[in-house]
Amino acid sequence: MVTPTLLQAAEEIGSGSCRVRLLGPDDAGEIPSKYRSVIQQLYSKHRLVTEEGLRHMTPLLCAAVRRVVFVDDPRYAAEDGWVLDTEPDLVFINYDPLRRGFGAYPVVKSIQSFLHESTHAADQMLQAHRAEPGLLEGFLEEELFPKGEAEAESWPASSARVAEKVIENNRLKAGFRAEWVRTHRTFQKLGLAGAYRGAEAAQGESGSSAIAKEGFMSLYGSSVAGEDIAEFASWIMVAPLFGLEWSGESVPEDEKPKDFACQLMQEHGEATVPAALSAVFTKANLLLSAGFIDEEDYERCVGKLAIEGPGEGVFVYDIEDGNTQLKRNFNTDVSARIGSHPKLEQHVFLLEASGTASVGPKEFPATVKLRLPIGPADREIEVVSWPRGVWDLRQLGADFRLEVPDHAAATFVVLQTTPDGSTPGMVL
Repeated sequence: MVTPTLLQAAEEIGSGSCRVRLLGPDDAGEIPSKYRSVIQQLYSKHRLVTEEGLRHMTPLLCAAVRRVVFVDDPRYAAEDGWVLDTEPDLVFINYDPLRRGFGAYPVVKSIQSFLHESTHAADQMLQAHRAEPGLLEGFLEEELFPKGEAEAESWPASSARVAEKVIENNRLKAGFRAEWVRTHRTFQKLGLAGAYRGAEAAQGESGSSAIAKEGFMSLYGSSVAGEDIAEFASWIMVAPLFGLEWSGESVPEDEKPKDFACQLMQEHGEATVPAALSAVFTKANLLLSAGFIDEEDYERCVGKLAIEGPGEGVFVYDIEDGNTQLKRNFNTDVSARIGSHPKLEQHVFLLEASGTASVGPKEFPATVKLRLPIGPADREIEVVSWPRGVWDLRQLGADFRLEVPDHAAATFVVLQTTPDGSTPGMVL
């Protein structure tokens, strides 16, 4: 075991736009008063945890975290770290290397705690830079952020630009956490995900496979939405470190990573997305799209799972004896947009793509059209997001059809359940 080295003073860790100030007792003036007495002296392992965490952080997380402090606070012994809404750029890691030891597991677990709390900081930053909420959204946010929300002024202009780009590119003006919860509930409504269990329920026991099939990464992640996001992102990033050696030691066999959703997706081993994994697959994609995780960590997590298609458009597959074969594609004049439907009094998502349909031995020009109602018309259209999640095609206003103008008898509209009684739906 390597002898711990005491650092002489606080220092900057990282490089370029991904760097943080690692604070020590001499920087107590930057820390809220209630935590000043529990700030830890800085050792080389504190630097190691911070450096390794930064190596896994995306530009979004780097923009959200500016300072890190290690504390040993017995008042919160059950918590490995936290981020305050009043100091959202400052990550607290509740880890004392002299008490918990310098072994491999405490180090890797502390890296996971750092990434978990950094995800909280990024989540808060996106929330702070969303569009101003209406009355309804403001009411719902009290449930999503029960401990309070951060102010946009807590971050510099460079961080604000990163947040605003993510929000604009992903239509997240109503807030990332609100979109995460809305997406999760689309699966929950159709029995493809479980309900949040609350903080106390998450301390119970549940098998890893069962947790993943409920749409969560870990048992703790099943407690509330904020922890769901942080556990999902942090375990995707840190799980590979459990297979490495730290200071000549390996992580004990009984201390396995809790990336349960990743493990179940990797076990599937096929380029399909079964219903039982659709919720966790969609969540992993949302984290990737919003910039919480990078492509390498995403691909390791989801394994071979994929909604395949040679390009953009609508693709029809035939699955027989476990083999998937592309039968037809609609990949010309592809368009996707959000608009308003006065008769439905709803904002709707519209997807169209053209190709051909066969009627007997002949091929005819055809167009596939999908319409999904995604929000009431009295809501600002700018805060209506893309239709992520799973969508019941039987809901009022939903419409999926194939139009064949030159052969009207071949035109069809999805109106009823599938022959096996399951709900016709589409995962987006």
